[in-house]
Amino acid sequence: MLKENEIRRADHTIISYNDLKEELSLDLDSNAEIAVGSDSQSMPRHISFVTTICVHHPGLGGRFYFIKNKQSSKLFPSMRLRIMNEVFLSIEAANDLEEMISRKAEVHLDIGGEERVSKTSRFCKEFIGIVNSSGFVCKIKPESWASYVADRFTKS
Repeated sequence: MLKENEIRRADHTIISYNDLKEELSLDLDSNAEIAVGSDSQSMPRHISFVTTICVHHPGLGGRFYFIKNKQSSKLFPSMRLRIMNEVFLSIEAANDLEEMISRKAEVHLDIGGEERVSKTSRFCKEFIGIVNSSGFVCKIKPESWASYVADRFTKS
């Protein structure tokens, strides 16, 4: 995923896969947290998917990178399929990161666990299970901050 797509910094500048690898290797110390999250926005003719790679230094801030792509709305006729694609995009990015930097990222999902609050709660166990069985720690709302970062870029 990371090699095939345009990777952008927060300021929207495009960087190469090798640039990302170099920047991450310089930025990742033992205290840094790395998380991957995705979000999507349904538009009239397409769905905008954004996946973020976030590096957080507790108490010091952080930086992030994102990948954005558009896919036909016809491919995702239900919310479940759209969110499942978000899950798989995040897992794919986390796998690529692990290969790139020899370190596991957390996967942050844009789903909630409380039925009365979240439309996505019915998918919670299934999608957490997919992430965990892929070998990653999974976080959901309200702890899934990387998916909140992705949300900022789905509408542009």
